[in-house]
Amino acid sequence: MAVRPSSQASPLPRAPKRLTAALQGDPKSLGTEAGTFARPLRGLLHAGLANPDERGYVRAQLAEAVPTVENGLWKLLPDGRMETTWRIHSGAQWHGGSPFTSDDVLFTAQVAQDRELPSFRDAAYASVESVVAPDPLTVVVTWKTLYINADQLFGNPLPRYLLAVPAREEKATFTELPYWNLSFVGTGPFQLKEWVPGIHVLLTANDAYPLGRPVIDELDVKFIPSSNTLITNLLAGDVELTLGQTLSFDQALEMRDRWQQGHVEVVPRPGWTVIYPQFTYTNPPAVADVRFRRALMHAIDRQEMVDTLVAGLSSVAHSLLPLGRPDYADIKARAPRYEYDPRMAAQMIEELGLVKGADGGWVDSAGKRLSVEVRTSGENDNNVKALHSVVDYWQRAGVAVDAVFVPSQQRDREYLATFPGFILSRHTADETYFVNFISAKVATRENSFTGGDTGYHNPEYDELYERYSRTIPLQERIEALGKLDYHLADQAVAMGLYYDNLVAVIGNRLTNVVVPQYYGTQFTWSAHLWDVSG
Repeated sequence: MAVRPSSQASPLPRAPKRLTAALQGDPKSLGTEAGTFARPLRGLLHAGLANPDERGYVRAQLAEAVPTVENGLWKLLPDGRMETTWRIHSGAQWHGGSPFTSDDVLFTAQVAQDRELPSFRDAAYASVESVVAPDPLTVVVTWKTLYINADQLFGNPLPRYLLAVPAREEKATFTELPYWNLSFVGTGPFQLKEWVPGIHVLLTANDAYPLGRPVIDELDVKFIPSSNTLITNLLAGDVELTLGQTLSFDQALEMRDRWQQGHVEVVPRPGWTVIYPQFTYTNPPAVADVRFRRALMHAIDRQEMVDTLVAGLSSVAHSLLPLGRPDYADIKARAPRYEYDPRMAAQMIEELGLVKGADGGWVDSAGKRLSVEVRTSGENDNNVKALHSVVDYWQRAGVAVDAVFVPSQQRDREYLATFPGFILSRHTADETYFVNFISAKVATRENSFTGGDTGYHNPEYDELYERYSRTIPLQERIEALGKLDYHLADQAVAMGLYYDNLVAVIGNRLTNVVVPQYYGTQFTWSAHLWDVSG
């Protein structure tokens, strides 16, 4: 019987989907030593066995799964050691078609432990006993001790077939190889087609990406260091997405009202504006008394600061842990809160034995006026505005304040570390920052004053941190983290004001772009899902 030709016409090939984005910078390299502006680009071009996504959750990329105690790939051994096992996607490959195998992972570990390649050194390997590959798609890491970030060990793997010889024979110039820019070969959702320094990079979809071929066929990333030029390009319709660190808060508010082709989102990120008290070089002595620090917190109307300084587009920071993580919600809710209450503040200061003087200021039994110094960066507009507000609140509460605005050229570590009263800063606010409050991090002359900001030394906190750092099961680790979070808030060691903002600039044609919590590689974790319409 004859076969009739199908009457159904073959579908017409669709037009390629293209997107133009911008990076507010001009990266020279994609190496690990490259600056902040290179991270989103590296995230587009490269993937690891696993990496944090836009919300900070570690998710598999080239691996089939992230090792966990629950799935059996993370084993706690009876002698205090542990073992993590990685299974690589069978189809994982480098751009150009070379297979990605366990040999590449072993090579990455070798480079990360090479003292002659300091840019690639990874402190995590101090806890590693061995890295072995039973077969081309399996890697087993044996750890000397418990290490909670073991699931992020291979976030930026290296190609053995391209870099083994220069890593051995060209150590002095290893980071200057064309591989790190014009000839970059990665494993990410997009691959490099063209790199014109100072102008742009042109990327095309990686058909073999293990999480799925990107929906966008071609991605043009312009290098635009100037924020004013970036705004001009956005308003002209020449750019539809900004990557990484981008417009300032004030510029974002302006663009939100002017940009018709897209929308500007201002969301809290894991950073905060915070006051740190001094615990080592304290003056006056009242700073060391937790009752005084709690009183000063009650004296600040932090919600008013949010409303006036960041247009209500943030929230009061009651504790160090960030917003946006549902698994942290319960432990964050337990942290003490210091609501605005001037009467409570006055009562707590009175309990220290101070009395109001004739001018309304607090004085001690000898008639000495209570006065504190607060420092901040004189070049950071956010910090300057925040400090002026804090000074006003504390002076209203009867506390004399000496505001010191430190110039950017002040590099003396001893001066910076030995502030006598308080320092107002912008810092990371997530689980990675708790280590800075252990006693081993205190800035001293012996360590050239390179420790933490507060000089905090507390055996109870040290013990809590040690317990947290050795707790592997996720839910138990989160509970341990909650105790650290509570301690810092309860003792007013980290006196949070409000969370920082992150600006995301996204064109109306785009879908599936996840607003990140972090500037950096995580912004692009879901890049293979981005889509455009029209």
